[in-house]
Amino acid sequence: MFGGQHTYKADLTWRPISPLLIRGSYSVAIRAPSLGNLFGPTSVAQLPIGTLPNAGDPCAFGSAYRTGANATQVQALCQAQGVPAALYPTYTYGISTVPGQDGSNPSLTPEKARTYSFGAVLTPKFDSLLLSRIALSVDYYHITIKDAIGSLLLSDILPRCFNSDHTSNPTYSVNNAFCQRIARDPLTGQISLGQQGLFNFASYTVAGIDTQFNWHVGLDALGMSGNAGAIELNSTASYLKDYKVAGLLGSPTLNYAGSAGYGGVGGGITHPKWKINTSVSYIREDFKATLLWRHISSMIHSDLLSNPASTTPGVSAYNYLDFNVQFDVAKRFTFGFGGTNLTDKGPPFISASPLTTDAATYDVIGRAFYATAKVRF
Repeated sequence: MFGGQHTYKADLTWRPISPLLIRGSYSVAIRAPSLGNLFGPTSVAQLPIGTLPNAGDPCAFGSAYRTGANATQVQALCQAQGVPAALYPTYTYGISTVPGQDGSNPSLTPEKARTYSFGAVLTPKFDSLLLSRIALSVDYYHITIKDAIGSLLLSDILPRCFNSDHTSNPTYSVNNAFCQRIARDPLTGQISLGQQGLFNFASYTVAGIDTQFNWHVGLDALGMSGNAGAIELNSTASYLKDYKVAGLLGSPTLNYAGSAGYGGVGGGITHPKWKINTSVSYIREDFKATLLWRHISSMIHSDLLSNPASTTPGVSAYNYLDFNVQFDVAKRFTFGFGGTNLTDKGPPFISASPLTTDAATYDVIGRAFYATAKVRF
């Protein structure tokens, strides 16, 4: 159906000296549209576009689009789409829906991804008992996805045709990709068909750095007895350098790293630059107790990226504390208990209709406790 497609992957590992491992990879992959994406049911129905003045038909009398510095350009675009010049001064559209088509798209093409990464693992061998078990890894990754498949609503398409985000159609061209999804009746000017559904409309570039640090030290190194146990420190940190989205039916490239509010194609609505998990554990024979700190950095609202004058609030930094205890009994039984979000911190409000927070990033349950039991046969 899509012709020949080539995918491949190459990995390289090299240990120039015993404590240092260098690694890297490069891959090319595709994801073909599913049968449902291509040939699933389509429907023709009345699709919502909202109401005046800030939504609804931008060409209608009373619309906020017809006032201000761009009123002349809006008028020219409305008439180029099919609103008769004689009707434009008093043209009205009194309902919040228009005839539209929604569903699958047989013209979809495969998504294409290119990924490369490189990094190093350092495991030095120090003579000191304090530093004899220490490890550090650092990896850079870069992922590019083109022709990403996603769903776009008519209520998103229509305002972008009229440059609602100040970037989608800055020239107010009737040939803009958003405007091409809208057809009008040349006699009445009303929208006769709006097309929404699945499209290959986005390209993504995601890049960042992942690090992990581990340090295990026996308490005998601090002068305690040999059976005093050990302390283990583990920290993983992810830095998101880029979360760039381009080609949203002609929209320019914006970097959403460090912002909240933009969902993208199944990408969640938060993209913090820093996510850090650090744990400290006490280990002794068949007993282990761990305290975990989770950090999510602050974010601006994504509205600021397309509209510097936006006053939509972002999200402050978030920190969570968890704990876990587990112990073995008679070498056959393992019991554990713990708690998450010990401070009972609620999730932040994020202005990202229809969602108001990101359950994939923040704890929406609150303080919780649990217990576990395992038996080895």
